[in-house]
Amino acid sequence: MKNVAEVLVVAVLLLVVLSCALLCPPEGRVAGKEDLHARRPRHADGEPGAGRHEDGPAAPKLKEVRGRELQEGNGTADSACPPLNSLELTFCRTLLTHLPDPPFRWDPFSPDRCFVVIRNIVYGLDGKHFYYLVVQRCRDSDGRRTKYSVSCMEGDLTSAGQGVGAGGVGSLATPRVVSHWWRAQSPSGLPPQSAEVFVPGSSMPFMAELSGTEMSKMGTHLLLTASSRGPSDPSWIVALNISDGSRSSIPMMAAEVAAGLTFDPAKTTLYVSDQYGPAEILEAPVIDPDVPGSLSMTTAVALGPLSGANVSQPEVGPYGFSADGSCLYFFDNDYERLWMFKRWTETVALLAVGVNDTAVPLRSDVLRVPMQGGPSALAVTADGMNVLFTTYFGELFHLTMSSPCGPPLKVVELTEHPTESFSALAMNESEGKLIVGTSGGHVLEFTVDLPPSPTPSPLSVHSATSIPPMSRSSQIAPPSFSHPSNPAPHSTLPRSAPPPFSNRPSPSTPPSIPRSPPPASSNPPTPLTPPLPHGLP
Repeated sequence: MKNVAEVLVVAVLLLVVLSCALLCPPEGRVAGKEDLHARRPRHADGEPGAGRHEDGPAAPKLKEVRGRELQEGNGTADSACPPLNSLELTFCRTLLTHLPDPPFRWDPFSPDRCFVVIRNIVYGLDGKHFYYLVVQRCRDSDGRRTKYSVSCMEGDLTSAGQGVGAGGVGSLATPRVVSHWWRAQSPSGLPPQSAEVFVPGSSMPFMAELSGTEMSKMGTHLLLTASSRGPSDPSWIVALNISDGSRSSIPMMAAEVAAGLTFDPAKTTLYVSDQYGPAEILEAPVIDPDVPGSLSMTTAVALGPLSGANVSQPEVGPYGFSADGSCLYFFDNDYERLWMFKRWTETVALLAVGVNDTAVPLRSDVLRVPMQGGPSALAVTADGMNVLFTTYFGELFHLTMSSPCGPPLKVVELTEHPTESFSALAMNESEGKLIVGTSGGHVLEFTVDLPPSPTPSPLSVHSATSIPPMSRSSQIAPPSFSHPSNPAPHSTLPRSAPPPFSNRPSPSTPPSIPRSPPPASSNPPTPLTPPLPHGLP
């Protein structure tokens, strides 16, 4: 009888384990949070000989999973939305939900964990369409990528007002494939008929891996940055026709790994972030009426080991500029810090770091943000006084500035998703809307009501600690003040800030083991091979 009882106990335990495995697929929200938020190593896949972009397996730490109960009055419209922690967020709804393609669906007999990640959202010029990347990929039990695929999509919001969309269950917008990614050996041409699934370490040709997005001057094309794992392939600026998906690519010999781009507000200069060799932000004048035909890139600001500004993997985006063009906000993927580029003086200044970033001394002009994950995207209001940014821990923060590129005043966490990472952010300021992409394949829309911005002080514009490009000093330079009667070249005295979300035209992983990133002015170790753009998991 004793043996029979033991057998029955073992059988019951096996049934419990099997039931849990069947009911808890690893491609769900918890898995997405764990994998995406884990601090990404500076090399991409951990596979020897994988090409010039390699990284080791991450060491993720699970975020505590909390129960999520929707409450009538918190502005949450559906189950994909997180709780709204601040009165500045008044509503949330799901615009789209992307389910995995067959190669990326959960297989109970495979150790792989697969995810659908929404990346690099940008509004079209009409404000009724938006464009984004859908990244599907799987990792094995050691964190190495086993297969992945990328598609460029359009979301149509014209039916969202009626609460009806053609995007499947839980969708208010209608999705459309603009183009699937393509082989690096064909940088220009017609769109591929299907999304090719790339398997690292195989004999397959290298693919053009897409990252940043921006609209062309007239809104007819989507501009992207692209790079390849091929050791001799350049980076590209790609002009993708949003009507037929055809593309033309401009090779960028000045950028080793281009990842992120933006026009200045006048759309006369294109800025591109280069994440390797050493890191820098490039610029090129664009005189073409719509799509750039050629680009002559020069360095706007150097950010490498000898610059005095220790930025390892900078990323600029389409919502980083203040409307007057004086200030460009960007973030560092690797060291998880926010920075400011003062365009007229060609200097950079550190804006915000995590509370556990002990490498940066306590300073009044650098804000410490209680973020549990690294920044994934940011958007700035037209007056340059409000910086909203998302993190890979599913957090959305609002940072209030004293003036554009001046010292920060305060930070508020607007929401935190219990189980998904936030991986993309776009802003429609005239309508008070934010679109956020997640690691669970969701595209969420938040309605935002920001408080009035403080009136900037004339001196505060220049009071943040600035680091001139290519400064070889290992110390952060002391703050430099410009007297109002003697402003910096090409600058204008600040004027009263307009109310946020009113004057901009319609848009034309939990941390692993605590680490101490290098000081903001120290020299980081140079990797043997350039990293994969951080935008692609």
